[in-house]
Amino acid sequence: MATLATDDLRICSSCCEIRNLESFRRRYRDRPDRMRVCNRCHAQNERLRRQRKKKQVSEMELLKLATAICRTRDEQRRAMLLHLGMAAAGGAEQFLESWFEVITDMRSNRRFGP
Repeated sequence: MATLATDDLRICSSCCEIRNLESFRRRYRDRPDRMRVCNRCHAQNERLRRQRKKKQVSEMELLKLATAICRTRDEQRRAMLLHLGMAAAGGAEQFLESWFEVITDMRSNRRFGP
């Protein structure tokens, strides 16, 4: 029966499970160093980070759209921007919910006049 040497085992700093050394990413290609978080925890953390980033980007896009709608004087341009916003949000209800959240946030952060 083959046994694993204790040098081949490591504890993940995220899930605290003992794993084989091969379950940890190399820090750099040329170096033998390994990360402290196992591959599974790293992948989960990256998925969460990408979701947060995607939400942040969509909020910034909506903020830019809200600012453009509020600042434009041309009614045709304002109607076009509203139409694009509703199409991007997936309908009028979702657009209005997002719009209300952005306007509330803008007013609370004093980015937007009365």
